[in-house]
Amino acid sequence: MEFNNTELSVIVQGAIIPEKTKIVLDKIRSFLPGASIILSTWKNENVDDLYFDKLVLSDDPGAEFDCFTKNPDGSTKPNNMNRQITSTRNGLLAAETKYSLKFRTDFILTSSHLVDFYKKTTNIFTQRIKKFSLFEERVLVFGVGNPHTMGLAYHLSDYVQLGLTKDLLELWDIPFLEKKDATYCTDNEIYHYPHFFNFRYACEQKLWLDNIKKLNIDINTPEIYFDNNEKITSDSEITLINNFIFIDYDMTGIESKFSWMNDPQNNFGYTFKDFYLLYGNYFGHDNATIKFYKRYRLNKLGRKSYLKSLLKDIIRKNQTTYKAALKIHSYIKMNSSSKLATEKTSNKIEWIDDAGNVIEVKSIINFDITMHGNNNTVRIFSRCPTINNTIFIDGNNNSITIGRNAHFIGNTTIFVGNRYNNRKLNIGDNAMIMGARIFIEEDEGSIDIGSNLTCSDEVLIQNSDGHVIYSNENGEIMNAGTKGIRIEDNVWLARRSTILKNSKVPYGSIVATGAVVSRQHEDKHVVLGGVPAKVIKKNVHWTRDMFNDYKKRS
Repeated sequence: MEFNNTELSVIVQGAIIPEKTKIVLDKIRSFLPGASIILSTWKNENVDDLYFDKLVLSDDPGAEFDCFTKNPDGSTKPNNMNRQITSTRNGLLAAETKYSLKFRTDFILTSSHLVDFYKKTTNIFTQRIKKFSLFEERVLVFGVGNPHTMGLAYHLSDYVQLGLTKDLLELWDIPFLEKKDATYCTDNEIYHYPHFFNFRYACEQKLWLDNIKKLNIDINTPEIYFDNNEKITSDSEITLINNFIFIDYDMTGIESKFSWMNDPQNNFGYTFKDFYLLYGNYFGHDNATIKFYKRYRLNKLGRKSYLKSLLKDIIRKNQTTYKAALKIHSYIKMNSSSKLATEKTSNKIEWIDDAGNVIEVKSIINFDITMHGNNNTVRIFSRCPTINNTIFIDGNNNSITIGRNAHFIGNTTIFVGNRYNNRKLNIGDNAMIMGARIFIEEDEGSIDIGSNLTCSDEVLIQNSDGHVIYSNENGEIMNAGTKGIRIEDNVWLARRSTILKNSKVPYGSIVATGAVVSRQHEDKHVVLGGVPAKVIKKNVHWTRDMFNDYKKRS
């Protein structure tokens, strides 16, 4: 299901986490530009300095129940089920878009993989059984409990959910958790190892079991959270497979506080492989689902591991000898390589070595590069150290050039999206960029950055307002980005500074913390400060030296 980010609302629900929720919101803005961010939290929470589109403040229903009857290590945990129902549903009710992503205030987005995966899979895995289908379309989730390994059936993950807004509203249209269910095990003196849960059903089970009742079908459900047998497991799976798509946590592009999510030994959730196998059991596979799964496995495992897994499948399915399997393996490898080598694509990534040779590559380490459209080019010169950065291009004839010895310290996003054409970004040699966001929109848009740039974190450089402001009198556009952005050599952009359309930062200058540059400045060696920025000091020079190093040299 293809859609633009403007058709998506991100419901960030829960309590505000100091120093973290701001990062959560900023990362959503970086990786899902155009999406509407709805912060759904509690009255009296401090939301100062948080960047969102809508704010939903609800009365906190509290967490009067504990999750455990007793715990071997003596720990306790408040049951936040009613809080989650309140903040999620109220946030969804404020959404005006077709699609919504239910998100947490302590999860950090590191890419757009989750949304990209949803768009692809909902178009491909379309078969469903009507009587088991509660929603109009499947909802994408991760961390759904697998009863074969976890022991708990109907255990629907409530961490992150992506789907049609009306489907998520249906999912969260459930009654509050009542005391008789919240303290069921304590009241009935049930102390079940190893969980020692207090409630009758885990919160994740309650969420899905309450929805199952809406189907009005005869189905096997547990009497208590740990109740499980073959029929319960089977009915749990058939309801889940008809309403959800499971994605592996490490494919979501999400960073969480839960260390077990990255540990396969302690992760008891369904994987996308499990979804694929269950889907095949109930509906069979066609060429589209098989092709998608192979591509998914290749991306997840890498080519070498993927070919090894194919080798194991060949041996298992054909019961052939290892020697014969090696021949088949060589054949697969040879044909896979030749297919990739001859595959034509109009988008390209070019690596320029020290001798000036242009080498076309498929990826750059520590750069997550995505390109849609035609004749787009990312050109990076050698000795360009990077850590965890993103480049996204959507449109035609766009180009990005990054000069030699440019250091991208981490979490920089370059967004050349929204299907505009003929845009250019040039970053000169010896740049040092620490977590900037660079946006180029509008046809023919350009940002030209000279050599020796020093760019602190939380810097925003954008050549367009993104949305049109026009005259009521004649409809004329009043805020077009006609001149692009020019940042000359030896410029220092301090933390949280902003460079807007039609701007110029002159040679050897400094843009002060929090300043907003919105016009052309010509005087060299100045400090620009304020909103809008103006010259606040003249005849200044700066160096990357630390204070002690500079004093020693002087």
